[in-house]
Amino acid sequence: MNNEVLTVLENCKDYIEQIKDDALAKHLIKEIDTTIENERICKDTIYIHDTISLHQSDGELYVEYGDINETKMLVFNIDNFYKDLGTWIHMVKQGNAEMQQLYKNSIDKEIEDNH
Repeated sequence: MNNEVLTVLENCKDYIEQIKDDALAKHLIKEIDTTIENERICKDTIYIHDTISLHQSDGELYVEYGDINETKMLVFNIDNFYKDLGTWIHMVKQGNAEMQQLYKNSIDKEIEDNH
């Protein structure tokens, strides 16, 4: 979310606050505040959906991601990455198991609903 959108949300909030006693206004203000706070918290968070390439050189692991026309690069020190690798694998296995269970539950529910 860019600064222009955040400014619009702040302006909307200012306008809505003039309504004061309306339950919808209070709800909208709460949602706007939550959205703005989440944006501030997540501003430095990078979400990588797909990697474009992985390679290593000179003790560093390079992870290229982003749009093919506008790529970005993460670089890890291989020594430190190796020390943390067991934890990475544990978390990935755990997250994958949780997602597979979620998919299975969704499929089972759909089958039950259609019988």
